[in-house]
Amino acid sequence: MRNLDPVWPEAMDDLPLRVTETARLFCTPSQLFSSFERAMDWKAWMGVEVEWGDGKVEDGAVRVVRMGPFVMEEVVTVWRPGAELSMYVARSNNPLLVQFAERWTVQGTSTGCVAVWEAALRPASVGHVLARRLLWSLATAAHSGFTELERLALGDEAEARFTTEELEP
Repeated sequence: MRNLDPVWPEAMDDLPLRVTETARLFCTPSQLFSSFERAMDWKAWMGVEVEWGDGKVEDGAVRVVRMGPFVMEEVVTVWRPGAELSMYVARSNNPLLVQFAERWTVQGTSTGCVAVWEAALRPASVGHVLARRLLWSLATAAHSGFTELERLALGDEAEARFTTEELEP
């Protein structure tokens, strides 16, 4: 494991590789953030193993993410339940990364919420093409996992009713 350069939420736009996925979900922002707190939910919808350091999610919390052979220690920079979750990778064994961060922003709607997931990275000079593929793979996993994320957030309340559509700015 090696240290990576930190990325604060306001600096994500400065990273050269970025991806954004948006979903309209039928769960409330509160339900969605409850799912974010449950480590087992990340495995079910995103395909990554997550361990929250001391189990408490807050600003400064550390979580370990295992994705195949790669391990990342992430630091939560913003935890505003129902509104925003931002993290950056502080340490990783992935040689492609120099910086990596992600941010969730959520807005409540009359039928649930709109969730926007953004990820950005600065690759190592030798890993630019592979880092692009990694980011694309994460975006694909996030997009395809939204249905499961919604089902987990809703729990027993209702069957997932995920819709995909172009959202007005």
